[in-house]
Amino acid sequence: MGLVAGLDPVRAARLYGVAHVIDYGPDREGDGLLITTGAGLLLSDMDQLPTLRWAVDIGPSRGYPQAVDWAAVAARTVTHTVAHLWMAITDPAWMRSVLEPFPADRLAVCSRPRLDIGHQADTVDELETWCEAFRHEPAVGSRPVGQGECT
Repeated sequence: MGLVAGLDPVRAARLYGVAHVIDYGPDREGDGLLITTGAGLLLSDMDQLPTLRWAVDIGPSRGYPQAVDWAAVAARTVTHTVAHLWMAITDPAWMRSVLEPFPADRLAVCSRPRLDIGHQADTVDELETWCEAFRHEPAVGSRPVGQGECT
């Protein structure tokens, strides 16, 4: 894990042309990423999941091949990832390919249809409980050199 200091999901999105990635700021209680398929889920989840700093509505990038490349970079810049997905028109196989770069032990998924990847949750309350383990854990790019990260 670890790329270069200063790289985050928003900057990576600019490189790969992925839209709708939002930084809620450094005052959040963690450095996690939320991936949703809808602005309503995004806004609601960010209110309830304070350990998530960044959020993306991946729906507008549906089927976009560079979204998988963005995910591979973003996965190296966050402490944990939550995917809350309602895939009415999003291809579950494509969505799974976006989630695969994220370490399974740092990924929680609440989706319909169900995607068997990462920690499975059925409710936002379950996601919130899972996220507690990552409260105040520093993001990869902000860890001091010598903690297993390359610069």
